[in-house]
Amino acid sequence: MKKIEIKKTLHQPHVVLDPSDGTMLFEGKSIVPNATEFFGNILDWIREYTSTVSQPKITVDFKLEYFNTASSKMILQLLLLLKEAERNGTEILFNWHYYEDDDDMMDIAEEAEMLSELKINYVVME
Repeated sequence: MKKIEIKKTLHQPHVVLDPSDGTMLFEGKSIVPNATEFFGNILDWIREYTSTVSQPKITVDFKLEYFNTASSKMILQLLLLLKEAERNGTEILFNWHYYEDDDDMMDIAEEAEMLSELKINYVVME
């Protein structure tokens, strides 16, 4: 498997998917015009990683400052896929980074955790 790195732009987040250590990073803003296309490759990478790596482990650092509705739907799909992988034996550590005064992002994280049933670790950013 190849490492994937997507550079940050005004509309898309910086994304790193590294199979060497099973880490994933999402950082910045996600207001991509076609969220299905953008996140589709990411979801495919997760499926391939969890099906080809023995004893897979994924650590996600989610540091998005903002995302639009289309991105939120795909982020939920990502969380559901991670939960499915967890049920199939993949160890998942999901860190949701947020600013202490960003109540909206905290509310979104709590709702995402409830909907996906994936344990989320809340990390306050400075």
